[in-house]
Amino acid sequence: MSSVTVAKGGATQSALTSDWIFREIASKDTQLVLGRMQQLSIAEPPSQLRAVQVGQSLPADALEQQIFDALARAKIHTSVVAMHLDPGLKERLFRKLNALHEVDEWQDGDKPILFASFEAFIRMIIDLKPSVAPSLGLSQEGHVIAVWLSGRDRLTIEFMEKRAVRMVFSIDRDGSAERAAVEAHVDRISAILAPFDASRWFMKHEV
Repeated sequence: MSSVTVAKGGATQSALTSDWIFREIASKDTQLVLGRMQQLSIAEPPSQLRAVQVGQSLPADALEQQIFDALARAKIHTSVVAMHLDPGLKERLFRKLNALHEVDEWQDGDKPILFASFEAFIRMIIDLKPSVAPSLGLSQEGHVIAVWLSGRDRLTIEFMEKRAVRMVFSIDRDGSAERAAVEAHVDRISAILAPFDASRWFMKHEV
């Protein structure tokens, strides 16, 4: 069962990561990753956008093996479903996965990409077929975090275990910010976003 929270506010309200609705539903990892994305003001977040927390470090060889195994599994899955993806997307995903797993920039306590999270992300991409690629980040737990921006409209999705997702989106309606936060199954994304016209995030628009 989906859980939805909706709020409205003026255009002068603070950015999404400081909104109460974001703090209520987004995980701490998601908030940290997006906070650093905003600070760095980049569209393609590299590995240093991981949430930084103190944890137990692994020996270098064990860490590299974990990363290798996680990347291999994610890339194999991408290759298996490549016929359902837009041309060139597989290679772009491979590059992003590599960038997010640079061993030299790894932080203590970080985990490589969680396959269940990546599988849910790919499932969503195949289902919705967005023509606009998201910026990608990883939480410390290995959850994929995808962000779409279109003007002042923002959509953030964190993909978790068991195909669960956390969504936070913000829409500018004639200078008034309308925001919502949802926890749901990945297969419900399309239905939940339908009343808000998901094409604002997923489709390319002529300038």
